[in-house]
Amino acid sequence: MSDTEVPIPSKESVEPDRNSDEDVSNADLFSLFTTYMNTKLAGIERNLDDKTHSLAKKVKKVETTFRFKGNQIQYELNSDIIDSIDRAVEYIDSKRPARATKLLEESSKVLKMDNKLIRIADKAEGGWNTVQEYLSDDVAVIDSRAKTTVSKYANGFKRFLAWAQKYPEIDSILPASELYVSLYLQHLMQTVKHYSSVETAFYSIKWAHKLANLVDPCESDLVRSIVESSKRILNRPVQKKEPVDATIIKTLFNRFCNPRTLRDLRLLSICTVSYAGFLRYSELCSIKANNLTFKPEYLEIFISSSKTDCYRKGKSVVIAKTNTPFCPVAILLDYLKAGDIVLTSDMYIFRSIVYVKKYNKFVLRKNNAKLSYTRAREIVKAALSFIGLDAKLFGLHSFRSGGASAAANNGISDRLFKAHGRWKTENAKDGYIADNLDKRLSVSRKLGI
Repeated sequence: MSDTEVPIPSKESVEPDRNSDEDVSNADLFSLFTTYMNTKLAGIERNLDDKTHSLAKKVKKVETTFRFKGNQIQYELNSDIIDSIDRAVEYIDSKRPARATKLLEESSKVLKMDNKLIRIADKAEGGWNTVQEYLSDDVAVIDSRAKTTVSKYANGFKRFLAWAQKYPEIDSILPASELYVSLYLQHLMQTVKHYSSVETAFYSIKWAHKLANLVDPCESDLVRSIVESSKRILNRPVQKKEPVDATIIKTLFNRFCNPRTLRDLRLLSICTVSYAGFLRYSELCSIKANNLTFKPEYLEIFISSSKTDCYRKGKSVVIAKTNTPFCPVAILLDYLKAGDIVLTSDMYIFRSIVYVKKYNKFVLRKNNAKLSYTRAREIVKAALSFIGLDAKLFGLHSFRSGGASAAANNGISDRLFKAHGRWKTENAKDGYIADNLDKRLSVSRKLGI
């Protein structure tokens, strides 16, 4: 055998040791179990330590009192910062850097807020009493606007903030300089397609400064001039949807009333109740079974919240029984019966429908979720297309405007149908009315020539 040859090992030397690879000894099992329990106990110990530490901190704050309110507030703020730093050091020592980083970031935010409160206390005549009112009324100030409005303004201000962060020259956002606000609005004019985006940015910045009790740069004549310019440059004609008239309602009945499936009854109920009650879709989809009261001569619908009901007092809408094949009250009763909807329940009446093959019929979904705007629009547009109309010309609002137009053209007083439609202003009401040709021609016919 040469020096380069490798000796072939014996059979015993290459056979795997089954006991060492596959079998686990009792000692190994005990070691694994001990490691697992130690890990669990360490986690429990950390959580208990965190809770104990928080409780001790609260007790310490209660025990420490000062003669002056300002000193009390400042002491508590400083104590929070010191406590957070101490905790961060502990997290670093226990090799939990992520928790330490989070605590330090939160401490930075608290310090910035502390500086803001000190400025407010220094400028205000009431001193720290003003700060206390500011802290307690913060949520109340935000709630003075509707949630959708607050969300819109908050997102608008975030976009302004994102734009400002691109430029190091802008060193202050609250308060913002009227020059930089003007430049931002000018930037929007060059990038957006409609002036509403500029208007939203304007009111978002205004809202944020009012909320922070700071000088409003949007009061500047320069800023206001740019907003007015955007209306002139970016404005485009409003293309309103066509109103639905009684003829279209009757055509829908003739097509979808026989046979009366739950799906068809839902469609006809949506159309007729919206038309007769001048309902916005946000009002229609929010109707619950216990909001309905059926009287011998009419139906009363309680609208719990509405676009124009900012204080949520609620409003009742009454719809008369017409005793015709197209009666909105009768078709709604048929729909409720077909859907097994109990009038005393808290369920939304307009919900999604599923087809049950076993029973060969449509049924309402059991989950209490409103029928979405998108799905309702799809259903209505498909029905209008089916009877030969151009669905692009109509929307869910077409039923509200159609009912208002029919009332106006049939001589219903302004006061009555303004109350029926829950409009706040004459301009808003008049925007829904489409006068018929005879009404429009009557103006020139009565000029005496």
